Amino acid sequence: MMTDAELTTLIFALLEENAPGCEPEQLQGDDNMREELELDSFDYLNFLIALSEQLQVDIPEADYEKIQSLNTLLAYLQDKP
Repeated sequence: MMTDAELTTLIFALLEENAPGCEPEQLQGDDNMREELELDSFDYLNFLIALSEQLQVDIPEADYEKIQSLNTLLAYLQDKP
């Protein structure tokens, strides 16, 4: 599995790719990503799909509410087999 730093780099790249104009490097660990980056549901969904495909992990829709911040997303991904 990737380190938190590697995952953060990937997350930021995918956010920039799926929500052009956002500035993920401004995020603090506990900030709500959608609110802080002003992502609409479509951009956020595309980001999660891209992340799931890139890491080859399943992120079920039921879990979307659990991964609102960078910290919760990192913890969620580190717990995936």
